[in-house]
Amino acid sequence: RKIKMANPTITIVGRVGQDPVKLNNGGVRLRIVSNDRVKNDATNQWDDKDTSWWTVKAWKSLAEQSIATLKKGQEVVIVGKIYEETWKDKEGNSRTSYDVNADTIAVTTWSLSKDAPKSFSPIKDWHMDDVEVPF
Repeated sequence: RKIKMANPTITIVGRVGQDPVKLNNGGVRLRIVSNDRVKNDATNQWDDKDTSWWTVKAWKSLAEQSIATLKKGQEVVIVGKIYEETWKDKEGNSRTSYDVNADTIAVTTWSLSKDAPKSFSPIKDWHMDDVEVPF
Protein backbone atom coordinates (compact mmCIF):
# COMPACT_ATOMS: atom_id res chain seq x y z
CA ARG A 1 0.00 0.00 0.00
CA LYS A 2 1.33 3.41 -0.97
CA ILE A 3 0.41 6.49 1.01
CA LYS A 4 0.41 9.72 -0.94
CA MET A 5 1.58 12.64 1.17
CA ALA A 6 0.37 16.20 0.78
CA ASN A 7 2.99 18.55 -0.63
CA PRO A 8 5.09 19.69 2.33
CA THR A 9 5.55 23.40 2.98
CA ILE A 10 9.09 24.73 2.94
CA THR A 11 10.64 28.06 3.92
CA ILE A 12 13.82 29.09 2.11
CA VAL A 13 16.02 32.02 3.09
CA GLY A 14 18.54 32.71 0.37
CA ARG A 15 19.69 34.96 -2.43
CA VAL A 16 18.36 35.27 -5.97
CA GLY A 17 21.00 33.44 -8.02
CA GLN A 18 19.98 34.89 -11.40
CA ASP A 19 17.45 37.43 -12.59
CA PRO A 20 13.91 35.93 -12.79
CA VAL A 21 13.00 34.13 -16.02
CA LYS A 22 9.53 34.74 -17.46
CA LEU A 23 7.76 31.54 -18.49
CA ASN A 24 5.47 31.22 -21.54
CA ASN A 25 2.50 30.23 -19.37
CA GLY A 26 2.43 33.44 -17.28
CA GLY A 27 4.70 32.19 -14.53
CA VAL A 28 8.22 32.98 -13.47
CA ARG A 29 11.16 30.72 -12.61
CA LEU A 30 13.64 31.77 -9.94
CA ARG A 31 16.94 30.18 -8.98
CA ILE A 32 17.60 30.68 -5.27
CA VAL A 33 20.84 29.82 -3.50
CA SER A 34 20.96 29.13 0.22
CA ASN A 35 23.60 27.87 2.59
CA ASP A 36 24.24 27.14 6.24
CA ARG A 37 26.32 29.59 8.28
CA VAL A 38 28.82 27.82 10.53
CA LYS A 39 31.16 29.49 13.01
CA ASN A 40 34.82 28.69 12.35
CA ASP A 41 36.39 28.36 15.80
CA ALA A 42 39.90 28.86 14.40
CA THR A 43 39.15 32.25 12.81
CA ASN A 44 36.12 33.22 14.94
CA GLN A 45 34.35 34.09 11.66
CA TRP A 46 31.15 32.77 10.07
CA ASP A 47 31.65 30.58 6.98
CA ASP A 48 29.09 29.55 4.36
CA LYS A 49 28.70 25.75 4.08
CA ASP A 50 26.42 23.26 2.33
CA THR A 51 25.24 25.41 -0.57
CA SER A 52 21.86 24.41 -2.06
CA TRP A 53 20.25 25.65 -5.27
CA TRP A 54 16.45 25.76 -5.48
CA THR A 55 14.18 26.17 -8.48
CA VAL A 56 11.16 28.21 -7.44
CA LYS A 57 8.15 28.97 -9.62
CA ALA A 58 5.53 31.65 -9.02
CA TRP A 59 2.27 32.41 -10.81
CA LYS A 60 -0.16 35.24 -11.57
CA SER A 61 0.41 38.47 -9.61
CA LEU A 62 3.27 36.93 -7.60
CA ALA A 63 5.04 36.20 -10.90
CA GLU A 64 4.43 39.75 -12.16
CA GLN A 65 5.73 41.26 -8.91
CA SER A 66 8.78 38.99 -9.00
CA ILE A 67 9.68 40.06 -12.55
CA ALA A 68 9.25 43.73 -11.63
CA THR A 69 11.11 43.58 -8.31
CA LEU A 70 13.65 40.78 -7.95
CA LYS A 71 17.25 41.03 -9.13
CA LYS A 72 20.25 38.75 -8.82
CA GLY A 73 21.86 39.00 -5.37
CA GLN A 74 18.78 40.12 -3.39
CA GLU A 75 18.06 38.22 -0.20
CA VAL A 76 14.57 36.70 -0.10
CA VAL A 77 12.38 34.56 2.10
CA ILE A 78 10.19 32.14 0.17
CA VAL A 79 7.37 30.02 1.55
CA GLY A 80 5.92 27.42 -0.77
CA LYS A 81 5.13 23.81 -1.49
CA ILE A 82 7.58 21.20 -2.75
CA TYR A 83 6.47 19.26 -5.81
CA GLU A 84 7.98 16.63 -8.09
CA GLU A 85 8.47 17.37 -11.76
CA THR A 86 9.36 14.65 -14.27
CA TRP A 87 10.38 14.96 -17.93
CA LYS A 88 12.41 13.28 -20.67
CA ASP A 89 15.82 14.73 -21.55
CA LYS A 90 17.20 15.01 -25.11
CA GLU A 91 18.40 11.40 -24.98
CA GLY A 92 14.97 10.14 -23.87
CA ASN A 93 16.02 9.46 -20.27
CA SER A 94 13.49 10.10 -17.50
CA ARG A 95 14.50 12.95 -15.22
CA THR A 96 13.03 14.12 -11.92
CA SER A 97 13.49 17.30 -9.91
CA TYR A 98 11.93 18.63 -6.74
CA ASP A 99 10.96 22.26 -7.11
CA VAL A 100 8.99 24.80 -5.09
CA ASN A 101 5.71 26.52 -5.99
CA ALA A 102 5.89 29.83 -4.13
CA ASP A 103 2.97 31.00 -2.00
CA THR A 104 4.88 33.99 -0.60
CA ILE A 105 8.05 35.82 -1.61
CA ALA A 106 9.45 38.49 0.69
CA VAL A 107 12.51 40.64 -0.01
CA THR A 108 14.56 41.34 3.10
CA THR A 109 15.94 44.81 3.76
CA TRP A 110 19.15 43.30 5.07
CA SER A 111 20.35 40.19 6.79
CA LEU A 112 20.72 40.94 10.48
CA SER A 113 23.38 38.23 10.74
CA LYS A 114 25.83 39.85 8.34
CA ASP A 115 24.63 42.94 6.46
CA ALA A 116 23.09 45.14 9.16
CA PRO A 117 24.84 48.44 9.84
CA LYS A 118 26.95 48.21 12.98
CA SER A 119 25.45 51.45 14.31
CA PHE A 120 21.79 50.44 13.92
CA SER A 121 19.85 50.62 17.16
CA PRO A 122 16.18 49.59 17.05
CA ILE A 123 15.39 51.91 19.97
CA LYS A 124 17.51 54.90 18.96
CA ASP A 125 16.78 54.72 15.20
CA TRP A 126 13.01 54.16 15.47
CA HIS A 127 11.20 57.49 15.33
CA MET A 128 7.67 57.45 16.69
CA ASP A 129 7.09 60.81 14.97
CA ASP A 130 7.06 58.90 11.67
CA VAL A 131 4.36 56.42 12.76
CA GLU A 132 0.65 57.13 12.63
CA VAL A 133 -1.02 55.56 15.68
CA PRO A 134 -4.61 54.44 14.94
CA PHE A 135 -6.02 55.43 18.36
